[in-house]
Amino acid sequence: MPIARSNPQSDELARLSDDSTIEFQRIARRMIAASATSDDAKMQSATSALVTLFANTLSLADLMGRRRVILQARSVVEGSGLDLSDPFAAPIMFAASTTTISDVVNPTRWEDAVTSIVERTPELAKPVIVDGEIEPRYKAIQRLYREKHGFGLAKSFEIKVTERVQDVLRHVLDHGMTKDIATHAITALGGFTQSYSEMVYRTNINSTYTAGTFEQMSTPESQLVFGALEFISIADRDTRPNHFAAHGLIAPATSKVWNQLSPPLYYNCRCSVQPVDRWTLEEEGLLMSNGQVRVRLPNGEKLDRDIDHLPGAGPDQPNSGFGRRPNRAIYG
Repeated sequence: MPIARSNPQSDELARLSDDSTIEFQRIARRMIAASATSDDAKMQSATSALVTLFANTLSLADLMGRRRVILQARSVVEGSGLDLSDPFAAPIMFAASTTTISDVVNPTRWEDAVTSIVERTPELAKPVIVDGEIEPRYKAIQRLYREKHGFGLAKSFEIKVTERVQDVLRHVLDHGMTKDIATHAITALGGFTQSYSEMVYRTNINSTYTAGTFEQMSTPESQLVFGALEFISIADRDTRPNHFAAHGLIAPATSKVWNQLSPPLYYNCRCSVQPVDRWTLEEEGLLMSNGQVRVRLPNGEKLDRDIDHLPGAGPDQPNSGFGRRPNRAIYG
């Protein structure tokens, strides 16, 4: 009973990012004002707000990536005849989620959103040991993004905004422009923050969602159902040729090729990876007698060996900041 050959991740990622970018832009405007007036207190306040926004949205995106794997596993197992104990033997309990990340700015609403996901996906609440202490997995994920990633991303964005404001002010002083012109020039940075924030925010959500997918795929329960991942790109004129070149690639979840090809491959990348179940692998001749998974290249060729790269496909630039794939590095 193979999974549907669809691309649910792209729709889910779009829903995750649409509302949250609006809040991101609002905080960015606060940063511009604070930087232009050299108001350290306001900049610190805005940066703190951005840390919270990043930490909450990224941890929720991570959970959504994990939840998607569990959802697909349950869907595959139902009616397949596979005899599994908890967690996959239970009936499918999922309904279409209406939660959006716009709720996560307020910590209380963020907790409500996570509670809703965890209640419908008990596997996400299994205890893990972190720093010698036992805590629910979702709490560990929240702490990871709050302490390790949220602060770093917020400070990086603060530096970028400050540099742009300083460039504008320097230009104004060098050319002897009036205060009004300087004000208009700084205001015009709003366009920069809108486009830049959308690009950065959506890219980080995609990275985090993918990281959650890979982490969930590594669990024993998921490995009973899934053996590989398929690279999916969007077939339209906005898709980069080197991204579309990987479309249809199927490789084991542990394959070295995902060090190069786990999305996003660059800013604004809309590509995703989708779990491939054992029944689909058998139907397509990708499951060897020893239980190992064959690699299927985008052109349909099948290989009885792993690959570590795909010629013509991959990140846009070797040093684009995506050298360490999120599935390998984000939890380290």
